[in-house]
Amino acid sequence: MNKNYTKTIGLLGFGSLFILANPSLANSPTPSHPQALEEVLVTALRREQALSKVPLAVNVLSADLIQRSSLQTLSEISALVPNLQVAQPNGEVLPLFSIRGISMADYSTNQSSPVGIYQDGVYLSSNFMHGLAMFDLQRVEVLKGPQGTLYGRNTTAGAINLLSNSPDFTADGYASLSLGNYNAHEFNGAYETPLIENKLAARLATNIARTDGYSENHTPGLDDLNQVDRQSYRLSLRYQANDNVEAILKLNSSRSDTNAPAVIPEATIATAAGNIDVLSATLGLFSQPFYVRPSGFDGHDANNGKNGKMAIAVDGASLALNWQLDSVNLNSTTAYYDSSYDLRADSDGTPQQLLELDYLTDSRQFSQEFSISSLETAPLGYIAGVYYHQDSVDTHVTFDYFHSLEAVLPGYAPPNTGFTQEQRYEQDRHSLAIYGQLDYQLSDALTLTAGLRYTRDRNKQYNVNTSIGNYAGVPLEGLIPLTFPYEPNAAYPSQRINDEEWTGTSKLAYQLSDEHMLYGSYSRGYRGSAFNGAAVNDASELAPVDPEYVNAYEIGAKGQWLNGQLQYRSALFYYDYRGLQFINIVGTRQLLESADRASVKGLDLELNAQITEQLSLQAGLGLIDSEFKKGINLDAGGQSWDLSGNALANAPDINANLSANYQWPIKQGQLDFYLNYQFIDDQWFTAFNDSAGYDSIGQSNYSLVDGRISFTPSSNSNIKLALWGKNLTDQEYKVYAINLSEAFGYNYTIRGAPRTYGIELSYNF
Repeated sequence: MNKNYTKTIGLLGFGSLFILANPSLANSPTPSHPQALEEVLVTALRREQALSKVPLAVNVLSADLIQRSSLQTLSEISALVPNLQVAQPNGEVLPLFSIRGISMADYSTNQSSPVGIYQDGVYLSSNFMHGLAMFDLQRVEVLKGPQGTLYGRNTTAGAINLLSNSPDFTADGYASLSLGNYNAHEFNGAYETPLIENKLAARLATNIARTDGYSENHTPGLDDLNQVDRQSYRLSLRYQANDNVEAILKLNSSRSDTNAPAVIPEATIATAAGNIDVLSATLGLFSQPFYVRPSGFDGHDANNGKNGKMAIAVDGASLALNWQLDSVNLNSTTAYYDSSYDLRADSDGTPQQLLELDYLTDSRQFSQEFSISSLETAPLGYIAGVYYHQDSVDTHVTFDYFHSLEAVLPGYAPPNTGFTQEQRYEQDRHSLAIYGQLDYQLSDALTLTAGLRYTRDRNKQYNVNTSIGNYAGVPLEGLIPLTFPYEPNAAYPSQRINDEEWTGTSKLAYQLSDEHMLYGSYSRGYRGSAFNGAAVNDASELAPVDPEYVNAYEIGAKGQWLNGQLQYRSALFYYDYRGLQFINIVGTRQLLESADRASVKGLDLELNAQITEQLSLQAGLGLIDSEFKKGINLDAGGQSWDLSGNALANAPDINANLSANYQWPIKQGQLDFYLNYQFIDDQWFTAFNDSAGYDSIGQSNYSLVDGRISFTPSSNSNIKLALWGKNLTDQEYKVYAINLSEAFGYNYTIRGAPRTYGIELSYNF
């Protein structure tokens, strides 16, 4: 994969755009009277500030941009945020995020992501809770870099905060209906009204979406795959006791109940009939029919043999209390969530029974945070608080291996026959943190920020038990703990981990003028020790991993030119990454590993330009240079591999986006044209890169194009009719892949959605 050509093109293209935007370098005349871009307000540092004054790399997606881009799920925001990637091991409702090359290469539901996902400031602990909150939002804030001071859970990569709309004591609302290909239909709506004038108001919002599967399942009698069937509701109540005391209660309930996503297998055993997997090779030895994926299939055609399902339920409530005194603001945020995940999947993607699993998890979490912050920030501003989080996970997984062999090998003699494995465990985590941050103006132009956080984590894994059994699933041998024959009353192992860490940040921000700011920062974040939620075969797999740490150094610049018509935000960063955690699959063993050290360096660049009164442009560029430094020796193919020098997973060298929005007033109303182009360079889904036969466990560079055309009639500006399309060039690409060739003879891959399009009618009232 030669990346020099694409890297040069990316740098030249964005360098040209940068030069053309700078009036001191460009020769083009300034367009007449274009409107200045609006100043964006954020709460990234726990108080409302202008984005241009925040000494931190933050990307903001406004409600208008979310609608214009037709974003329907959280995983789609990567199209607009440089250096943000999304892997999808089980479809769009279970996204795994990577920011600046730091990701969670572990699909287990018990793990904490290095990217914290927050809904209205509340940390969501389980990864399957992250995909169902993308509706009725005021904005989305993406914070890049370790969040080791102010945010709920300590994270090493960053944070994504989804901020929903709250009632504002005005009776209004909206409704939209979208229809599209694959029989897609989606409804979004919200209505709010005051219940007691200037005292109590309520807002109800909903999102309901259904889509037939875009992966045609060619197995007779079974449903197509990659369906959408979700419904989400949010009730918000706002109570204004007086000018200084406010309470906001939010009740959330979401459901997704679809079939499992399509697994597209890439068989790795070459034969005259075509590539086959281990099961097909074994059936061939017994002169039995076996499966070869038809050569005429495209990247979305499926042949699954199981009508699986994926059901997710998320119910939660949060209460935010704000009390403003003479010089300080007191805040309390209390939240509780109860969630479940039920996946019944054909993991081999064939009509045969090679690898199937049932994965069930129940999760509960509670969090409480108290904070105090100064109302004034000059010359000194501060915020301090205490945070507590508790979550519990109860998991039960069933693996069915080689069950199609029952017809020719009906006995029980694994690994020479088919067999079943069962896994159960429970996990509790408690996290307590105390934090504080000071901002001090050393002069009118120079501000020093210092923050510190103490975190104490107490984690326990218990009732761990796994077994192996026959085709019928009857357990015959205990694996964890080891018993023969299987003993249901054996003493199940348990283990505890205790971590205590100090993290924090220091920053210097220099205001060159009212329009331009420079900053430099150091921050340290940590992700706590972790248990292996995929330990099945023996007790050695239970070994936990130590915490991972990131020491991050960043310099950045923010500002505007041309009287506010052009805004820029840029950052150069370097990460010293220690003890990074990831999952490594060796045969049927799933091992939780850590590497001693890695480094990540790169660039974030974002430009917003109002070219004319009608035309606006947005551009983003992300550059990443990641590398494992040492302590990364993994087993594969019966030998150990030193992977020092390899790139990190989900860390493309270049990723970029360029969008244009053009407003065209006509006699009958206004037409709006929106187009977004996204480029993603070569990336790997594993630390092996192209070593040890893993060369196909990645995705070569590709581009995606999305667009939208909307019409607002002059007779009624509350009505809007829009045509939208995504992946307009119908690009085929992978969003996740695992090498299962050693045990099963195929690679597990999940593909991104094909071309989708539709029409939308919306009405504001």
